[in-house]
Amino acid sequence: MTKDARYYRARNYLLDHRKKLLYASLELNREEAKEYEKKYYQQGVIPKEHQALFNQQLNQLLPTTDDQPLSFFELSRNDTYFNLHPDKIAGTPFHTSSLYFPVQVKGTKEEVIRTIERTIGTAQNPPSLSTLEAEAIALELELLLLDL
Repeated sequence: MTKDARYYRARNYLLDHRKKLLYASLELNREEAKEYEKKYYQQGVIPKEHQALFNQQLNQLLPTTDDQPLSFFELSRNDTYFNLHPDKIAGTPFHTSSLYFPVQVKGTKEEVIRTIERTIGTAQNPPSLSTLEAEAIALELELLLLDL
């Protein structure tokens, strides 16, 4: 399946729709279970038990979905941006049982540096001043302060 703007637009629609359904009865015994599932959907994670139905609904929705480029709003919802650009994740994402942070990323400092360098390039060090140049600038600033 090609993951283009149409796919992600339909995916966002279905994720939002599934979140709305959680307010209706899902035969869950506790409210906390609804909140837990809703947080997963907000992070763009489809629970394994809903994956088959979600994919079926997604395939039905795709032919009627607009193929225009995604807006910023669409990109910034339901983990769409990082699904499109997994190379920009600095570490390894994993699912947790946390209600407020159901998807987390575990990575090292080296992974973060590598990801930043890969994305925006290596850091450019400013040209260094010699000691004499630095002292001259300091003296000039001191003279300017004395004139005030």
